[in-house]
Amino acid sequence: MSDDEPIRTSSIYFTGTIDQSLEMFKDKPRWLIEGLIPSVGTVLLYGRFSLGKSPFGWAMTQSISEGHPFFGYHVSERGPILWLELDEPLLVANERLAKLRPRPKDLILVGAIPFSILHPSEDDLEQLYRLNYNVQPKLVVVNTLRKIHTLDDKDSMTPSKIYGAFRRIFPDSVVLFIHHDRKQARDDKGNAIVGDEDFSGSQAWANDATLGLHMTSVGNPRHRTIEVAVTKSQVSAVGETLKLRLGDDGLTWTDMGSERIRVAFKELSTDIGL
Repeated sequence: MSDDEPIRTSSIYFTGTIDQSLEMFKDKPRWLIEGLIPSVGTVLLYGRFSLGKSPFGWAMTQSISEGHPFFGYHVSERGPILWLELDEPLLVANERLAKLRPRPKDLILVGAIPFSILHPSEDDLEQLYRLNYNVQPKLVVVNTLRKIHTLDDKDSMTPSKIYGAFRRIFPDSVVLFIHHDRKQARDDKGNAIVGDEDFSGSQAWANDATLGLHMTSVGNPRHRTIEVAVTKSQVSAVGETLKLRLGDDGLTWTDMGSERIRVAFKELSTDIGL
């Protein structure tokens, strides 16, 4: 890297008084997607296999890249997105990405084989720092969390190490980690035991994140209807829920009547006297 390209290796990003802190951050939006994706920090998007976590992430990149609302949620700040794909070869992912409409103009794809973010090669680390400097991403997506480290998921110290490593490389971005639920527990009668925090590994994955999004299947799995709920947040109230259906193309989402849509319709009906 050239001498004029700054690399932040320190974990300390601010030192000053309260007034100086208020002044420094006063003009920075708190959200990328209001209520769902903060402008900085870490987001954990988790759910069972094959629910559509990647297509949900792609839909978010469309909204952030183009600046249009995300199923009724306001996009406060548009900009470039960096997508680190470790879960499947890009040759495979491209079959669906080629059909993505609109195609996000500011989405930068990085294809990589799984590696440890805590022990990267010099080349890997240089490329990540260079990408941060050149792209200056608003959002960094890591697909998936289990492919970016070799530590024990159940160790409560692991999340802070992984989150911290990414924050040092991308200090001005929000990093969204796509993660899988653990194998679903069942009772003596074979019924699924449903819990909000049933992702694979330690509870600290949620505790140490800025915001948690849990994706679950609703109704008949063949209908591919899901709910995405805010289960943990340091920056807003929890409880927001999106209900969506994934199309046969594995890309297109249809809003199935989220709470925000129902509230907006009720307010509109009152305004026009229905």
